[in-house]
Amino acid sequence: MARLDAVLGCVQYNYFLHSVPHDPQQQANLASYHWHVEITPRTSIPNGFELRSGLFVITISPEVAAEKLRNAEI
Repeated sequence: MARLDAVLGCVQYNYFLHSVPHDPQQQANLASYHWHVEITPRTSIPNGFELRSGLFVITISPEVAAEKLRNAEI
């Protein structure tokens, strides 16, 4: 979180806790599924596409984002 703050500044975040899906295949998924937290910084204002689809457009490649986070001064 300190690196995210160093790179992005003061932005809002959404946090999502993912756990095993509750469906008829739940027992089959238990061995391969692990819960995890997804941290999504809100760096832009959702527009039409994002609001209608629920998908968010990322304007930076994962490689560039990872490099910036690795090099962040904390």
